[in-house]
Amino acid sequence: MSNEDNQPSSFRKLLDFAFGVLLFGVTPMSVFALAILIGELLHRLSHVVIPHSVGSAIGIIVYVLALLGFIGAFVFRLRKRILPRGYIVAEVLLGIIGAFVTFIFYLVVMRSIIG
Repeated sequence: MSNEDNQPSSFRKLLDFAFGVLLFGVTPMSVFALAILIGELLHRLSHVVIPHSVGSAIGIIVYVLALLGFIGAFVFRLRKRILPRGYIVAEVLLGIIGAFVTFIFYLVVMRSIIG
């Protein structure tokens, strides 16, 4: 086997980079989307009204869970990757930009459904 056989292909490197971007963008957004979905379902199905103090505590818990998800994704990507570690900065930045764009899209869709 030559050294070239051990090197991952360019396509595999591109997939690894795309996976990292998606992981950094999707993990925190999934936590937020799940919390919003559960809250909306509770409100619509049982007409539960959450007091402001409890809602604030739930909001803090959701932010902490999203941060833990992001940190977990970061640790996972440091351990399981094909590309050099320096590319992780680009993955994080593109993931955050993608999450922001996705969040704006969610807001537009939710506003059109609810409003």
